[in-house]
Amino acid sequence: MINHREAALFHQSLSKGVLPRAASQIEVQVFGNSQDKAIRFGERECSIQRRHQKVMEECLSPFVTKHPKLREKPGAAAVRLAELIKYGSAGTIECLVDDETANFFFLEMNARLQVEHGITEMCYKADLVELTLKASRHTIARERWPRQILSRKSSTKEARRCNYRSSSVC
Repeated sequence: MINHREAALFHQSLSKGVLPRAASQIEVQVFGNSQDKAIRFGERECSIQRRHQKVMEECLSPFVTKHPKLREKPGAAAVRLAELIKYGSAGTIECLVDDETANFFFLEMNARLQVEHGITEMCYKADLVELTLKASRHTIARERWPRQILSRKSSTKEARRCNYRSSSVC
């Protein structure tokens, strides 16, 4: 028997075979200092996709904005996960959120900056690449998290333009 830690962290797990009929894909950008501290930079919604590729990203998520009580739950779970594993860089926790019940399900953690990190940087006026470099030099582990990066400065949308005639990805 496999013990799934995500069930304890996220209360719900897709490994139980529960699939929502309609869902939104929510990503939480986290950053850890490789000791026991992690922070989050809000969430992004990446529900508009074509052929499993994200076409539109929005930070902050419109779905979560309509359900403000939901904002804290996946974010807190993502921070707990990053702190539990003593994560030491930028990463993205991906969740599937049931559109009817607002229950969220852990999908995966991407242990790297994703192409969508740019809209989080714009929204929070933070340089995640610089933070990643500081983490690699272990200079961020001794610092307190700068308060100015923890508060949202704006909302942002990013769309990818695809050439539908010739692109095999989009």
